[in-house]
Amino acid sequence: MRNGFGRMYGTEILYLDKRRAYTTKASRIPIIMRSAILFLAVCLLSCRQPSSIDKQAKDTIPVGTTVDDFTAAKASLENDFLLNKDSAEYSSQDLQTAIVIGHLFERETKDAVLRYSENDSVARLVVLREKGKNWDTIISERLYPASTGDWSDLIEVSDFNGDNIPDLKVVKEHWDFHTGENADLWLYSNGHFTKVKGFDQIVSATYDKPTDLIYAYQSMGCADMAMYFGVFKVVGDTVQTVKEMSCDCCSESGDSCKIKVYGQEPFMVPAQKAYKYVPDMYAEGVKEKCAMVGRK
Repeated sequence: MRNGFGRMYGTEILYLDKRRAYTTKASRIPIIMRSAILFLAVCLLSCRQPSSIDKQAKDTIPVGTTVDDFTAAKASLENDFLLNKDSAEYSSQDLQTAIVIGHLFERETKDAVLRYSENDSVARLVVLREKGKNWDTIISERLYPASTGDWSDLIEVSDFNGDNIPDLKVVKEHWDFHTGENADLWLYSNGHFTKVKGFDQIVSATYDKPTDLIYAYQSMGCADMAMYFGVFKVVGDTVQTVKEMSCDCCSESGDSCKIKVYGQEPFMVPAQKAYKYVPDMYAEGVKEKCAMVGRK
């Protein structure tokens, strides 16, 4: 096969890891917002005016990485697979590669999901399925544009549409400045994967099982006091938008925040009440941030 896995194993494929399940309201504050709150605590003086969702400053593979470096990383991943393919469970990740092995989607089948960088802007996703002594390729797909960062979980296996069947989420782009990511999602059912249209447009997608909705969050600057929120739902093989909005507690004078639901006129609210207007999943985080900067 093109990418080398066929040469070594007879095929290629794509899958994901069960390490993380969905984030629910019980977890109170999603990981992405907790990171932002930690950042806010040490840089309250670094405010800047928000504009649009900031995706410009993204961490990528270190400058100076050569073709030989990418080739070596891929070879190391291939060796990692060979050493651990008989393990019941295995996972490993660095800036250029990620691998997850196990009974990821069904108890009766064993899969391996691999993601590796082909160059500084293109990655490859491969999912393999064990059949007898061989591994068949289920998926081999190019990810572009692609980048990674220090905090990204590149592979996630968990339910994203409420059918209690693990699905596959694979990060395409991750940025550490105003931390966020875009990812592709494949729904799994009856031995087949279906790629979800539009999922890669959701920023830092987090599935909430109780509401059967997918939530998005992105800092828009000003020490994370300007925020974007999105609410989405997977219907069939397509993402549908439920609601998108912003909460700006930075650019307005006084103790007030501007709430803007996309498609509607913006309105002002007292800062201490701003958390009541954002999606429930993020309400506690917004309330905590406003308290930290004295907006009570």
